[in-house]
Amino acid sequence: MTNTIKLERAAWKSYFDRVSKRLAGRQAEIEIASLDVGSQIAAKWLTVFGVSYDEKNDLLAVMA
Repeated sequence: MTNTIKLERAAWKSYFDRVSKRLAGRQAEIEIASLDVGSQIAAKWLTVFGVSYDEKNDLLAVMA
């Protein structure tokens, strides 16, 4: 079962910093969910090197 939580934008940077540490070196499937395109798999089971949120440009980067 998957839990869904809503994070306020002010908490995104610290949240993704923690996620980055937990996922480093592990494999992950990256899924994009959007109202425009729906839910799509962007990448299958790549080794994650990090996850970073750029507050200034409002971008989430997954390094894999």
